[in-house]
Amino acid sequence: MRKQYIVGGLLLAMLWSVNLYAYDVDMAKKINKTFSHYSLKNLNNSKMLVDAETVMKMLKRKEDFLFLDIRTVNEIGIVGLRTDNTLEIPFDVLFQKENLDRLPREKDIIIVCHSGSRALQAATSLEMIGFQNAKVLYGGIIALAKSDSTKNVNR
Repeated sequence: MRKQYIVGGLLLAMLWSVNLYAYDVDMAKKINKTFSHYSLKNLNNSKMLVDAETVMKMLKRKEDFLFLDIRTVNEIGIVGLRTDNTLEIPFDVLFQKENLDRLPREKDIIIVCHSGSRALQAATSLEMIGFQNAKVLYGGIIALAKSDSTKNVNR
């Protein structure tokens, strides 16, 4: 009887350890398909990245786009975007249905975070679920703040 418990315990431990090292193969394929073309060279040639100077020109021309600020409430409290076309949805709740339903499909969405890393993750994920209009403010709010064009925007 003791031997059966030992053998059973060993089998259970082996099965558990196999599952511990397993991963979702189909999901990995989808992710690989998405991220495999995101090399630095491809990103630099991509229409997904928008620099601060371009964004400032878009603001001056009053182009119709949405700033999607995905920073935390605390980050926004320190430095926020104060435009009529800004929507603040923190990254950690962006993919909730009620928040996705607030995003337009008919105009560009320029995603803003602190430095651009979260924005790239958000844009890529939005693209994966069907938003082809998501773009990243390259360099984030830091680049926008450093932009020479910020001095000349009519408010």
